[in-house]
Amino acid sequence: RDKEDAVVENLDGGGWFDAWKEATGEDRKLKFTWDSRRNSFHEDGFPFTCRFDRCLVRGNDLTAKHFGMIGNEPVSGKDGDYLSDHY
Repeated sequence: RDKEDAVVENLDGGGWFDAWKEATGEDRKLKFTWDSRRNSFHEDGFPFTCRFDRCLVRGNDLTAKHFGMIGNEPVSGKDGDYLSDHY
């Protein structure tokens, strides 16, 4: 999917930048938004990591300072209550 980056970043007149690239310098430790080794909802199949999700930003006065995952821990300590099953 990395080959799609240039296409996506040029949609609707261009000027989009990838928050992961901007904030982390393309740190591979923070790249993947899906990790079946950590995701308890991925019970069947083979273990893999992937970058399904993107956060794109556009604007002259905008800069991505931080990039990280949220929703991959239980909400309020309640086991099984997650913001997302996609991590």
